[in-house]
Amino acid sequence: MILSIDVLLYIGFTFFIASIPVENILPITYNKIRGVNNKLEKPHSLVFFSFATFIPFISYLLIFLKGYGLLFLCDYLFENEYLIAACILIILFCNNWSIFLKFKNKSSFFIILWGIYMFLDTPLGLSYPILYLLSILLLNSFEVGQLMSTVLIFFGIWKMDLDTFYLPINFFIFLILLYAYRHVLFGYLEHKPKTLLNSYMNRS
Repeated sequence: MILSIDVLLYIGFTFFIASIPVENILPITYNKIRGVNNKLEKPHSLVFFSFATFIPFISYLLIFLKGYGLLFLCDYLFENEYLIAACILIILFCNNWSIFLKFKNKSSFFIILWGIYMFLDTPLGLSYPILYLLSILLLNSFEVGQLMSTVLIFFGIWKMDLDTFYLPINFFIFLILLYAYRHVLFGYLEHKPKTLLNSYMNRS
């Protein structure tokens, strides 16, 4: 991959967009607009409907589009699998450790990963929420379930006979998640919480 000006600009663009904490910005923006509207007299007030219920869903959609849209645009502009792989890692890292939040670990990956897996392969992406839900139910932990579902994606890539290039991509995804959840994982292994998997294995 040749690091041309266009490629470097797109990497910078991906870094910036992926770092935008939409789940923080949308509620703040909504509350400010609502506050201004409430101060206006009725004849001059803005036509304003309560979108508070929809703010989380809009946030999830925008986060999903970070994962899917940035990769789709990268593929459209450059058609380079190595650049796509690099952008996947940049998107994951910047979405979780945003420069705008002083690199705070949000430990939130499900929606952004769903967008990434949907881009890589639609059936794989559609199966990901199911794998995630089953992993949570079996292990009784959102974070450990997230790690397990990523491990199960390896099996999905093999079973669906997908491009072997997805294997190292998913491996680095797993490493990023492992680093983000390392403290949770240590606590989980230390306390050994009761799970459906343990109940099944210890059945009489």
